[in-house]
Amino acid sequence: MSALALAWRLARRGTALSRPQAALIIALIAVPIIGYAGAVLIVDSRNATTAESMDALMGHAQSRIQLVNAPDSSLRQKPPGSDQWEISYDSQGNPLHTTGDPGDVPLASVLPSGTRVLRLADTTVEADSRTGVADVAATVGPVWDQTFRGRFSVVSGRAPQNGQEAMVTAAALGRLGVQVGDAVHLRTPISGDFTITGVVDDTRVTRATPEVFLDDGALDGTTAQPAAQSYSYYLPALDVNATQAKALNHAGYIVVSRALVARYGLHGWHNVQSSDGSLWLALSLALVFGAFEVILLAGSAFFIGAKQRQRVLAIIASSGGSRGVLIGVVTLTGALLGAVGGVVGSVIGVGAGSVFLRLTADGSAAHYPGYHFVWWAYALMVLAATVIGTCAAVVPAVLVSRLDVVGALRGATRPARSHARRPIMGTIVTLVGAIVALASGILAAGVASGWFTTPGGHGFIEQHAARIVSLLYFGITGGVIVTQLGLILMSSLVLAGVGAALRRLGVASRLASRDLARNRSRAVPAIASIMTTSFLAVFFMGLIASEDAASSARYSWDISDQQVAAYVSTDAPEGETLAAHRAELTAALTRTLPITKPVLISGAQLPTRDIDAADHSLYPVPIAPKANRCPKTMQGYLEDSASDKDWRCSDLVADYGLSSDAAPLLVVGGVTALTQILGHAPSAAAAAELKSGGAVSLHRSYVADGRLNIGWFTAQQTQDLRKVDTLASPQKSAALPAVYEPTPHPLSFGVVVSPDAARRLGIDATPRVLLASLKRPPTEGEQDALRAAMNVINAGAHNAFGAGVQTGPTPTSPVFSWGALAASSLIALAAAVVALSLARQDGARDAAVFDAVGASPHMRRSVAFWQALIIVGTGAILGALTATLTVFSAFGLAPGQVFAMPWAQVVFGTFGLTIAIALGAWLVAGHRQTESAGRAAIA
Repeated sequence: MSALALAWRLARRGTALSRPQAALIIALIAVPIIGYAGAVLIVDSRNATTAESMDALMGHAQSRIQLVNAPDSSLRQKPPGSDQWEISYDSQGNPLHTTGDPGDVPLASVLPSGTRVLRLADTTVEADSRTGVADVAATVGPVWDQTFRGRFSVVSGRAPQNGQEAMVTAAALGRLGVQVGDAVHLRTPISGDFTITGVVDDTRVTRATPEVFLDDGALDGTTAQPAAQSYSYYLPALDVNATQAKALNHAGYIVVSRALVARYGLHGWHNVQSSDGSLWLALSLALVFGAFEVILLAGSAFFIGAKQRQRVLAIIASSGGSRGVLIGVVTLTGALLGAVGGVVGSVIGVGAGSVFLRLTADGSAAHYPGYHFVWWAYALMVLAATVIGTCAAVVPAVLVSRLDVVGALRGATRPARSHARRPIMGTIVTLVGAIVALASGILAAGVASGWFTTPGGHGFIEQHAARIVSLLYFGITGGVIVTQLGLILMSSLVLAGVGAALRRLGVASRLASRDLARNRSRAVPAIASIMTTSFLAVFFMGLIASEDAASSARYSWDISDQQVAAYVSTDAPEGETLAAHRAELTAALTRTLPITKPVLISGAQLPTRDIDAADHSLYPVPIAPKANRCPKTMQGYLEDSASDKDWRCSDLVADYGLSSDAAPLLVVGGVTALTQILGHAPSAAAAAELKSGGAVSLHRSYVADGRLNIGWFTAQQTQDLRKVDTLASPQKSAALPAVYEPTPHPLSFGVVVSPDAARRLGIDATPRVLLASLKRPPTEGEQDALRAAMNVINAGAHNAFGAGVQTGPTPTSPVFSWGALAASSLIALAAAVVALSLARQDGARDAAVFDAVGASPHMRRSVAFWQALIIVGTGAILGALTATLTVFSAFGLAPGQVFAMPWAQVVFGTFGLTIAIALGAWLVAGHRQTESAGRAAIA
């Protein structure tokens, strides 16, 4: 019999004889495989295939066409079939080949004669709801046609037969308080009563989204006809080829078709979930660190098991078994248990993932486009689990193969020797890993930000930027792994430092720290497993919080968070002023919403959007000094030197003069007005400046050397404030003392000028906004009631007024962070129990000696408490630190990303879990071993 066959037979028999330990190792390997198998199923099921994307995009139609521009012989899609297109411009930024207006070339004249065309247009309508008036998405066109199967499906009822009938989603029935057969009243822009004939499911959105579907006939005789560019045109039978697509491009249309997608791929047009690179990065990290943790824990279990079986292995060696046979027995045991753990984990993970999909799916392609079982991914997982089990057994196998046969036969044991160089090497490795992770993050940010661009922009880095960034993210992963390996190598130094710090806290803490420092083979695997578990938990919490913060940073704020504004439109008819309707607007706000007393905000008037040639008035506008403006060309386009990291280029209000009806650019008011705008009391400097007749800027760009410049422009000039030459040539200008008051979010309000300064400068201000703070977020019904109240006011005021509620973006990080903390706490608890159990199993002899010398139950509990506290605390803190390093490297430097950590969850998870596990160790450690067990351990 060959040595390999002999080792395999002994490995199988040994596994069968030690079933509890084998089950423990299988469970250790299966747990991360369960999580990863379920995650792969869920994540991949969220990412649409090309076929699923096409179905969600245009159902069973062969082609989809969109009008985007006037006829232009240079218009082309990049690549063909993409939603990205371009035309040629001259040096002044004017189109070279554009002629006429969009739609001048009818679609029918470009398509073959007799081509059937269906069209849909998306809009938003106001509809009477249970509690008032609701804003509801609406689609005009025959969504019930068989052509749109896969995108829309009729759930119940029948299709509308005339323009006075409509279909709705199931969510709209509840939101509007109607049933099939009832009439729903629509207000604007489409008005009338429409009988509901059935229910439609729209795969583009979740089933919680209320929608109304109208026939084209609903627009007959109305002024609500959507613009030509609002329509999407669908061809049920014609699969547009490249030649036909070129002709459509020249006529001002872009097209996607199944033929073009088959040839060039699907680029853009995604209206279902696409691949989430950051999520796959997180899953890759989870797999790597999960494997790392399993190797540590399973390796520890193999080592302890091998030590317990060393007498059996010594018998094999004394009977002529070579060192290779001993290594093979332990290594093949690892491979066998790894393969079984991989199969068990994959089966359970797929089952759990399927249950999760079933429970959370809403039938919408916006959530899960399909059920994606990628068989080869699970085959790779089984292979990876086999490799993990083998790797976990290699080191114990090599160590066991060096056993002292004679000593093992008589049962001799000794602790592992500590190497003095290891902490020094660990410190060096830790620093190298941290430097690699940070350097990879900096280089990834540089490539993404265009730091390494070459003249012409066609260098190697520009052409392969995406791949380079991906490789650098793996550099971050590799750097973090190296950092953790270094921390493990220097763990004896860490334990020595902890022991020195705990020396004065009593006998129990001193005994615990000395025991862990002396028996590193027990402490290091446990610390490493807790460290990797803590790392994954904190990393996922940081990932979620950073993405949430980046989303919030991109959110557009008109007014401060948790506020409501009722305002008069810039285009309000003459005579319809906020002062005249103040009482009605105040009543509408206070009657429908939970708010504080509204504050009247006055502002300088800006011209109407439709410039009147006879308007010779001058309008005051704050001007940012040239040094504070983002670099732009004379036409107002960003120069190549402009960067999104430049603070001057991130302020659209100050840089382009953008504001809104709800937030005037130039406000005239005192401390009360400023307090309401900010949502909190202003700084002492800002309050003092207003009281002394100065101004307060809410944007950094406006103030230089303590001065604010205001320029007066003609109505036409106010439309071109982005242009450099316009800002440089106001009709007149003035300066006044001012301070900059930071805001939590960039608001559309520009500056607040004191009433005294406004009188000195001749700035005429009129009441523009009623601004109030919300006592709590309003319900859906309360917002519907506000719309209804505003409709009543606007009915007699020519639609001169509007109202808006600002509750900010919906944060996801707190919910998901606490969820990640809960899940990771369970995993950390399981890992800690296993690690501490292995450590206690390995230290059974020491525990027996401890009992033999008469240690009290209180002392045994105290030592166990301090041992658990040191192991779990050290691992949790080191894991949290390396996770923070990873999140900062990946998100803190990348353009468009924000580094954010949910510190409350991080602190609670790191220290709370440590104390909880230590208390658990204290509870279970008070029992004395039986006399026979103690004698067996000492013998």
